[in-house]
Amino acid sequence: MFRFFTFATIAILLYVPVLLLAQEKNALPQSVHFPIDKSFVIYDYPENESTFSDIHAQIINVIKGKQKKINQINITGFSSPEGNYTRNTKLATERAEKMERYVHSLIPDVKVNIYWVSEDWQGLATLIEKENPAWKEQVTTICYSEKNLVQKEKLLRALSPNIYRTLAKDYFPKLRRTELTIEAEALNETTKHSETATNAPMEIILPATDTKHRPNVSQKKCCTQRKTQRHHNAHLFQANIQQRALKARYGTENYKHKQKRKYILYNEHPTLAIGSNLITWAGFRPDFTNTTFTPNIYTEYYFLNRWSVKGEFAYSNWEYGNNNFQGISSYTIEPRFWIKGDGSFKGLYIGLYGQIGDFNDQTSNGNYTGTYHSEGISVGLIWPLYAGLAIEIGIRGGYQSADVKNYLTQETCEQEVCNKKEYTFTKDGFAISACTLGILYRF
Repeated sequence: MFRFFTFATIAILLYVPVLLLAQEKNALPQSVHFPIDKSFVIYDYPENESTFSDIHAQIINVIKGKQKKINQINITGFSSPEGNYTRNTKLATERAEKMERYVHSLIPDVKVNIYWVSEDWQGLATLIEKENPAWKEQVTTICYSEKNLVQKEKLLRALSPNIYRTLAKDYFPKLRRTELTIEAEALNETTKHSETATNAPMEIILPATDTKHRPNVSQKKCCTQRKTQRHHNAHLFQANIQQRALKARYGTENYKHKQKRKYILYNEHPTLAIGSNLITWAGFRPDFTNTTFTPNIYTEYYFLNRWSVKGEFAYSNWEYGNNNFQGISSYTIEPRFWIKGDGSFKGLYIGLYGQIGDFNDQTSNGNYTGTYHSEGISVGLIWPLYAGLAIEIGIRGGYQSADVKNYLTQETCEQEVCNKKEYTFTKDGFAISACTLGILYRF
């Protein structure tokens, strides 16, 4: 009897670790981070490189060694709790879907579950509690409150400017992410034989939170084909992981059904732009008469997906040509409406403008100084080139009015009989007030 219990105890002690090994799962999430308002995967984005290395190491070990079986991969997309809720939902889902696409490029027949969190208030509270800043209670109280998301964000922005700047700089970037969890288990002999003997279709399980319906993705390949494909993928991604990732970022990638996806090479959702009008720099007036170069700068703020406001300033105060002189200052404000209301702020726009300024012209035809104002409409288009760089072509026209004074200089009196009287007059009418060929950078 003693021998029986001894053998039974030894058998249990040996069996339990084997059983636990067979059910071992790697449930530690890997976080892939994204820039603000972006959903494309960047391999060399801060902290992403080590994450991708870990993901590839896990997947390649499974593909090559076949000592573990990947049951499923769970991918959750997150957005930071700032900005428009609809936009954040789109970002979170796109981030999860693009990571799913990335995973399926390595292992096509794996089951992937997709989830998303539109605004990660829980994640923000967890980070705050972990870091334990002096203002922890103020922020966590807002995170855990029962108020709606819009009210929460208003309360967050109403905090001290230093607190919100710290959140935007140190906390929100950590929340713009996807979390990828690989669930794998060790293969025992029965599982190995079962996998070899069967070829059940693999499918992507869509969570109940998504209202879209996707078809099941069946992998109708024989075991030899699957084995060959796995070894091919393992060799390909182990040999040149970073090059493929950078290609996906900067070039084009072919996917199933011979479709091509164009990856964004420019700032897809800008907030602010700084630029200058090359025509004004060259000294051309709206009627294309030429004076002297006029430095100018403008800024534009984008908001609510299809609205922007542009402010422009131009100035010159020097001689040109044969004793000619131009002095001018110009201030322009221009709200714009964008036809394509997707937040990309590219393509056609229409707007209203108001302009004021003063001038002082000295030419062979006379000397004139005064002030002016102009109001009217504008139309044009902006097209992104690369990264934040873009070009703008536009035209403004409307009502113009100037209070002009004709005057004589000492030099004029020496050359002519000074019997002419100085006089003032008003000049107004409708005309083109500006043409734009601008180069700008958008952030």
